[in-house]
Amino acid sequence: MKNLLGYLTCVAVAILLRVYINGSGGTLVLYLLAIAFVISLAALLITKRKLVAAIKLSTEISAKNEEFDADIMLLNAIRIIPSCVVEVTAECSDNIGAVSSLEFKTIVAGGRQQSVSVKLKTRYAGLGTVKIKSIRLHDYLGIITLHLDSSRYEKVVGKIKIMPNIPDTGSQTELLKATSENASFDDNESESDENALGLTGVPGYDHRQYEIGDPLKRINWKLSSKRDELTVRLDEKVTASS
Repeated sequence: MKNLLGYLTCVAVAILLRVYINGSGGTLVLYLLAIAFVISLAALLITKRKLVAAIKLSTEISAKNEEFDADIMLLNAIRIIPSCVVEVTAECSDNIGAVSSLEFKTIVAGGRQQSVSVKLKTRYAGLGTVKIKSIRLHDYLGIITLHLDSSRYEKVVGKIKIMPNIPDTGSQTELLKATSENASFDDNESESDENALGLTGVPGYDHRQYEIGDPLKRINWKLSSKRDELTVRLDEKVTASS
């Protein structure tokens, strides 16, 4: 509306110039204003018919809380004149957040491709999508605004696979060692002195005489009292042969 009022003001000034000051000068200004409006309107209508949009993501797979770029590409198929002012609004799925603005304006040169990068950030695991919400076209003078038909860009979708953060346990050797030791020397386990060579067929443990440096947890106190010497239970449980 503001640009329209400005244009009409210029027309009114040109008419006053033609009537009261210089007829030929005012007429020339009116002609120029009319030509500018026609060219602006023609560029608007051509852009509406020939503009092509696409989306390209910087990556197809990402982890949570990582940033990536979404390139929104606009192609002007007409080589003669540049496009009108193109206003693009993008949108993304709930598991993606915007780091920069999802709205921008640009002009695409004739026969060229214009790419605008939008910074985004992954939030939750899953399949994320980035697409164009709307495209509005403004003529050069800013008087007329048209909406590009949504069927032209509704299938333009960028997809990204967001993986969950899986903690790396490869370096937690102490934790694994402690867990294994506690599992191997459960106090509730049987303190049988039977071994794989026994004839009972009952699973048991191999034992040996205590040596300096052996953990106290491995001492089989019940068996040691029977043998009258400290006896150490070996690491793993064995099964008797049939």
